[in-house]
Amino acid sequence: MLQNFYFKFSFVVILFVFFCAKKDNESLFYLKYNKAKTSFGDLAYVTNDCHSKNKSLVFVHGSPGNHRDFFDYLSDSKLNETYCIILVDRLGYGDSEKTSSVADIFQQSNAISETLEWIYKTENLNLNSKTYIGHSYGGPIALLLFERDRSSSKSCILLASPLLPQFEEVQFYNKILQNRFFQFFVSKEIQHSNDEMITLKSDLEKLNFKLKSASEQMTGKIILVHGDGDWLVPISHTTEWNPKSENLFLRKIILEGENHFIPWTQKEKIKEIIKESYE
Repeated sequence: MLQNFYFKFSFVVILFVFFCAKKDNESLFYLKYNKAKTSFGDLAYVTNDCHSKNKSLVFVHGSPGNHRDFFDYLSDSKLNETYCIILVDRLGYGDSEKTSSVADIFQQSNAISETLEWIYKTENLNLNSKTYIGHSYGGPIALLLFERDRSSSKSCILLASPLLPQFEEVQFYNKILQNRFFQFFVSKEIQHSNDEMITLKSDLEKLNFKLKSASEQMTGKIILVHGDGDWLVPISHTTEWNPKSENLFLRKIILEGENHFIPWTQKEKIKEIIKESYE
């Protein structure tokens, strides 16, 4: 009798595993995984079926993170019907080149830009309207992509993103993790993330200087979304950031009671914002 129970239990487990694997495969049949060679190293990316579409969404993850942070958006049927969706693993993360740290938002942005150009060319895509979406550390990188792509970028959506250098300071634990002894106990991705936090303040100073110089040439929409309970990236980054440009439409959305992790806790709201960004 006990033997019969184990047989039935094993059979159910096997069916469950098979069903889940089948379901996963079915849900991912439209995805394309690939790598592009850039001047900074191989950068991995995932797309849906981008042909016959003229609008795109480019997602840039935070620090640390990877393309899976935005899988719920890639698997959304309505977004899939309308947009070419591109998720990247930034340099240092996921399946991208990560033997050394690339703690520089400008180099990170350039690597993604080269990857996007490679995708558009090899896939023969004609995307005349693009939206760049960045979470946390990925926000400044998405903003650089938006600023660079002046001819076809439609909007930029920044989720809980650091934008102003005066609100960024290196913390004591960042300094501790610079010590090789402590690096032995953490992953490469954590080390790379810590390196990015060390240089973020100076990077934001350079970013704001660059945007100030280019403000009159920038057009489109920039939408800032921030939770008022964010203790990782202060909400002041959003409330006090005001680029001066008559050609830019700037919108700020404050989510009450939300923390830093709004891409996951406010998925439906952010999907609405994405759709509204094209109106």
